[in-house]
Amino acid sequence: MSILRSVAACAVAVVAVAGCTSAGTDVEQPAPSTSPSATPSATPTPALAERAAVWEVDLPGAGTFENATVVGETVLVQAERQLVALNRTDGKVLWKLAVEGETRVSATTTSVVVEDRRRLQGVHLRTGRPRYQRPRDGSSPDAAVTSGWVVVPDCARKTCEAVGLRLPGFSKRWTYDFPRLVDARRTSPNVDARDSDLYRHYFDLTDPALVGPSELVVVGREIEGDRVMTALDTATGNPGRTFSALGPTIVLSGSIGLTWDRSTTGCEARLVAQDVRTGKQAWERDVNTWDCVSESGYPLVDGKVVAGTTVNGKPTVIDLATGEVRWTGQLDASPMALTDGTLLARTGDDSRAESLVGLDLADGRQRWKLDLPGTLLVGDRANAAVNGDRLAYTAPSTSQAGPRRVVNVHDALTGEALWIATGADDLLGLSAQWMVTQAGAGRVQLFSSR
Repeated sequence: MSILRSVAACAVAVVAVAGCTSAGTDVEQPAPSTSPSATPSATPTPALAERAAVWEVDLPGAGTFENATVVGETVLVQAERQLVALNRTDGKVLWKLAVEGETRVSATTTSVVVEDRRRLQGVHLRTGRPRYQRPRDGSSPDAAVTSGWVVVPDCARKTCEAVGLRLPGFSKRWTYDFPRLVDARRTSPNVDARDSDLYRHYFDLTDPALVGPSELVVVGREIEGDRVMTALDTATGNPGRTFSALGPTIVLSGSIGLTWDRSTTGCEARLVAQDVRTGKQAWERDVNTWDCVSESGYPLVDGKVVAGTTVNGKPTVIDLATGEVRWTGQLDASPMALTDGTLLARTGDDSRAESLVGLDLADGRQRWKLDLPGTLLVGDRANAAVNGDRLAYTAPSTSQAGPRRVVNVHDALTGEALWIATGADDLLGLSAQWMVTQAGAGRVQLFSSR
């Protein structure tokens, strides 16, 4: 089930924001220069050694597993019918929460915000004790979550308001009123806290850095066809300048807000950077996405750069502050994840990957290339993950016995094959220290990724 949500007319976003390896130099520098030498590739490992799980646990009744992440001493597993919290040490079930329909989960060091078709709930991370609840109708807005705040829009009355709730108690501290949309019942306001919740990891499968502090949130709405946004102080709700934006979805890093509009032609999208404090446009670029159907090919942001594909399908890295193109590769590949100086990209068409490629984030030099079995599907990024210096991916098993699929782990910097997860047949989540996998129907495993 896809966790991506349709773009609505109002948005609040948080400012925070076994194969073989080979090396190459498939990169085009922004200015003529001497071609850098390729980073030596790792010696291919003939066979991956197996590693046993720290623990395995059965979760009957949870439904199809979708993703998982580790938050301190707690493992959160999101499934079709339940959100389950497990003790990281022994896999003991701490609490379960029933969910319905598409579900969005956001986690801080103390709290978990859960939004499904029927309600928005705030619970204690370790105990699952309820702290906040309000009804939803399935099309109402999602909450924006920071380390200390949850911002929820409320359109139950004649006007809409953004409500600032202080964590961990979810106490109401401020409100900001804005006009109710005429067609609110058809296009209810939407709140987007991109990069602060688990729905992102349905595609990237990387452990989220815990939701960090954020000085600003941005309230967006559509007025007579124009998309308008206002920056608010997260702690007080005091508004700043209101500005026009290209699109209703915004991703922020520092005070730079990114919007994109895919209503141009084909898979092309115009990416626009604006200073949300002043509304002034910093830069714009035309980019491409590799998956037009699921819209999972949005550019990647790490706080300093934006990674995407050109309109010709080449990986490109753009300076977030200036919009300057740092480099554009010559290889036909689609970026999948950014981590610790490495850009993970995949080659192949929309539904079938041919290889995974590790590119140096600084200059685009190819560090390694991992050829994949022809049957490996990663159309929605759901079978590969990179975090820190670890790469994990799901692939068909070469063994005649046992599971039909396996999870392999490699060094993300060199491409060197490290080990295979014993009994695992699907990847649910990867962090710098831990990996969560599925082992058959209803069974979850935890591995040390070190």
